Amino acid sequence: MKLYIEIRAAEGGDDAKLLTSDQAKIYIKYAEKNGISAIVLAGDVVGQDSL
Repeated sequence: MKLYIEIRAAEGGDDAKLLTSDQAKIYIKYAEKNGISAIVLAGDVVGQDSL
């Protein structure tokens, strides 16, 4: 089973980018903790508009 998650920063400027980054980090840590492979397909985990 494959699961794709897309996280995008909407309106909100830097605060939205920060929230997007934090959400991505949380999802990646959850996946690693539960033995699920997590791969970032685009963007960077810190301060990007979308992942």
